[in-house]
Amino acid sequence: MKILIIDDSELDCELLSHSLRSSFKRNTLYSNLPLTINSISTLNEGIQLLESENYDLIFLDLILEGDKEDSSFLESPLRALEEIKKTEIKIPIIIMTSYENPAVWLKAIQSGAQDYILKEDFSSHDLLKAIGHALEKFKLEEELKLKFKELETYSNKLEESNNELEEFAYVASHDLQEPLRKIIVFGKKIQEEFGDEINDTAQDYLNRMCSASERMQVLLDDLLEYSRVANRDYEYHSLNLETIILAALSNLENQIKSNSAKNNLKIANDINIDCEEILLERVFQNLISNSLKYRKEDIVPEIAIEAKLNKDQVQIDFIDNGIGFENEFKDKIFQQFQRLHGRSEYSGTGMGLATVKKIIEKHSGDIEVDSSPGKGSKFTLNIPVHQT
Repeated sequence: MKILIIDDSELDCELLSHSLRSSFKRNTLYSNLPLTINSISTLNEGIQLLESENYDLIFLDLILEGDKEDSSFLESPLRALEEIKKTEIKIPIIIMTSYENPAVWLKAIQSGAQDYILKEDFSSHDLLKAIGHALEKFKLEEELKLKFKELETYSNKLEESNNELEEFAYVASHDLQEPLRKIIVFGKKIQEEFGDEINDTAQDYLNRMCSASERMQVLLDDLLEYSRVANRDYEYHSLNLETIILAALSNLENQIKSNSAKNNLKIANDINIDCEEILLERVFQNLISNSLKYRKEDIVPEIAIEAKLNKDQVQIDFIDNGIGFENEFKDKIFQQFQRLHGRSEYSGTGMGLATVKKIIEKHSGDIEVDSSPGKGSKFTLNIPVHQT
């Protein structure tokens, strides 16, 4: 093991060197380990030596002579440590000090030292314990840094991949609109102009083609809407939450009346929230539409929307008495194209709740759901009051 001592006191260097050699000889774990100890009196010389030679460990005097003569020392008692940390030197450091202030010891550890010892009060056991702890801690810190870097790289690649996929979805859904419209238009022309001239089998094929094309049109519209939400940057304005919810209810007035649905609003007074109005309005429209679509037969649909301030966030609970679903699907329903029911039972593309979640994420918020078959669902939205 190769150790460098940086201390302006020749006596302290000799004492520490002697203690280290004696401690290594008496300890079975270290006794057969080759030991090289060098000492240097100034920080600059120490840094130059560390940059030119390989060392396993540094013992660093907390207060070097230059610091003692500097009246600003008390404002920055960790100058030597901070100077080493500015370099590319990656070696575990044990601070040596006679400065009896636990706050400074703690700050030294927080600033990158692995351990510390008091000059006037250390034993052989203290030395070896500090060395073992410093080496192990340094190893774990470096492994953690490496894992964090790998995770950051993976996260960046994943974000880049998601952005590319969202951009592709936008381009694909946009570019497919025109040929699909032509299929629908010409299919209807054939039905209108030549319907009497083709046999029943051909008519059935044609009807299926037109129906599938129209479903594809709806799916592409929903995908395009999702992609627009995902890829655009928005300006947020402080708006009244109750006004936005009332606008969504008004837009669905006919649908609500035709289902004889009841709605109950409990919005705390004067809740304003930074948002993009059209997007947030769309969130409530989608949730209300879902509640009306997945209503229980022969039961009047009931929808409750409650909102309250929770510190710097607004918590919005959206509750219905619909058919509900098994809670094991609570994450799946927010994924694109995911449906819990067949197309013959309920219409839709499986993009509605995915778009809702994306809008909430655009507002730096989150959404979760709790549900039970036959007992309805409760969606909980948490959105920051202010967007940064």
